[in-house]
Amino acid sequence: MLARGSSTSREWRVLDRLARELPPVSHCRFWAGIELFGPSGGLYEADAIALGHYGVYVIELKDFTGRITGDDRAWTITSPGGSARLIPNPIQPAMAKARLLTASLAQVVSELVFEHAVPHLSALRHTEAGLAKRAAWESTWALQQREDAGDDVAPAPVPPGYAYGKRDYRDVVTLRHRGKLDVPTERFIGYPSAAPDCQSSL
Repeated sequence: MLARGSSTSREWRVLDRLARELPPVSHCRFWAGIELFGPSGGLYEADAIALGHYGVYVIELKDFTGRITGDDRAWTITSPGGSARLIPNPIQPAMAKARLLTASLAQVVSELVFEHAVPHLSALRHTEAGLAKRAAWESTWALQQREDAGDDVAPAPVPPGYAYGKRDYRDVVTLRHRGKLDVPTERFIGYPSAAPDCQSSL
């Protein structure tokens, strides 16, 4: 699917051809003329952004005819008639836009995940008071499992519920998703201790 933006008609012809000739993938989508804002407020425009099965791609469109030579800093474009012109290497600004898009997406995903993730370990979810209640619940579950298996056991006691606030939970996100009975309703499971030392990933 191709979402139109502010690109020129010539760019649209290129994008239409890309959309037609790339392998047909139901969830592949293009956006054209996407504006990106830098950390200092600067405005950058990506000719196109493609979302595919394996990632997100920044596409830079140029209308060059002739022979292209150059290095990391500049390109020389020699037309079929022999005239030459020197331009800055367009790969560098394209890479800068890709890095900017990566940072923007990382921020959005982090905010989304942190609002909908709960740590995988009880010790990361509960305070000391909450862990004591968790232990009581686990004892009750063990008795219930024995009873379900046919063992003659005493009736399982009903443990106390978890208190709202920060008495039993370490953070409000976990409290919001787990509630009084510590029932999982979150969309993601967090593994905060599994990230490399140089990252602050969830």
